[in-house]
Amino acid sequence: MLHSVFSRQRCLRRFASYNLNDRKILDEYCAQLIRQGYSSGSMQLYVRCVEHLIIWLRKSRMRSLSEIRHCDFTAFQSDHLRRCKCPRPAAKHVISVRAALFHLQECIDVSRGDTSTPRSPRARILEDFIRHLENVSGLAKATCIARKRYAMEFMSHCFGSGPLRWRKVRNEQVISFVTSYGERCSAATAGAAAINLRSFLRFLQMKGIVKPSLIAAVPHIAYWRLANVPQVMNDKQIQQFLSALRKNPISGRRDLSIGLCQIILGLRVSEVAALKLEDIDWRKSVLTINGGKSRRVRTLPIPPVLQASFADYVLEERQKAVCSYLFIRCRPPKGSAVSRELVRGIMRRAYCHVDGADNWTGTHLLRRTAATRIHRQGAKLNEVADILGHMSIDTTLVYTKVDIPALRDVALPWPVGVSR
Repeated sequence: MLHSVFSRQRCLRRFASYNLNDRKILDEYCAQLIRQGYSSGSMQLYVRCVEHLIIWLRKSRMRSLSEIRHCDFTAFQSDHLRRCKCPRPAAKHVISVRAALFHLQECIDVSRGDTSTPRSPRARILEDFIRHLENVSGLAKATCIARKRYAMEFMSHCFGSGPLRWRKVRNEQVISFVTSYGERCSAATAGAAAINLRSFLRFLQMKGIVKPSLIAAVPHIAYWRLANVPQVMNDKQIQQFLSALRKNPISGRRDLSIGLCQIILGLRVSEVAALKLEDIDWRKSVLTINGGKSRRVRTLPIPPVLQASFADYVLEERQKAVCSYLFIRCRPPKGSAVSRELVRGIMRRAYCHVDGADNWTGTHLLRRTAATRIHRQGAKLNEVADILGHMSIDTTLVYTKVDIPALRDVALPWPVGVSR
């Protein structure tokens, strides 16, 4: 496969100087990139990045590609690239190297849980914390990732890059960590930082690492969740949004189906990205959402407009792929499932064509719009909660605030003063 990517004899002689195992891995690597639809320029760039890794392994007198471990990837990216004097800028560019190594790890057997590599105290605490959140608390993956990020930031805030000395952590450090969010972020973000930090400290207290006084020191941020009216799309903005999704000549049908899933059924980004072909029952016109944030399986009816969009996408635009996910990538790596970041990017690009959407960034706006439309059509709050997958009816209460016509019906008349 290397011969199909590189034609110059100079490059082929360079490949011949590598050991047999490395050449075999490079051949498999090129074959994988070809299957995923990468251009010749991108494949050459990624192969040169892998060659950069091979040269670094040689100079460091380390193992070959066939014996590389996960810690070697980390050391190459975090330590070597910072001070590298490689004459080829692209081969040491962090983004290019990261993309190349991502595909390389799929070609070789990399033990991510390498027991022979000693883990740092921070890594051990974070791994134990994530395992506790998943197995004991039963939190969703996205929530665990967010709490891990806050835990990492708190340890950097208290210890920097030095050793973990929990006995020297004071209440003032806990307070300053949360209040720093209040100074530069909204009250909701500061409240989220307090909640996530409190969860991390409770875990450390359960392990006997910190005292309960640190948990009590976490400040409570004043934030009234129902104080403001959440923003939703009106009918004109919905039409502009859907029209913008159709414009892409390569992935317009896919983008439209993704947008309809969020604006009609109120699916989360993670739920949209996780949809599979077998989740659609075409005869009964129902869609099965497996797991989700609440980890409950729910079945939703598919409206005719969404079912027609699904059929149009699957029959006309979706390529044949081994991947069983419903929404797949149209650009390299082709045939793989779309990610949550890709879905968010599609929605943000469509916002640019909507009037009054200058400050729109997230996709939760679509979920609020779907809930509001369902509620205005006569659905009760418990029915809206079932469709959205809410565990508590209190979470759904916020959507009653945006149903202005219904609020007008229950509003008391303005008192008229009695003339004297």
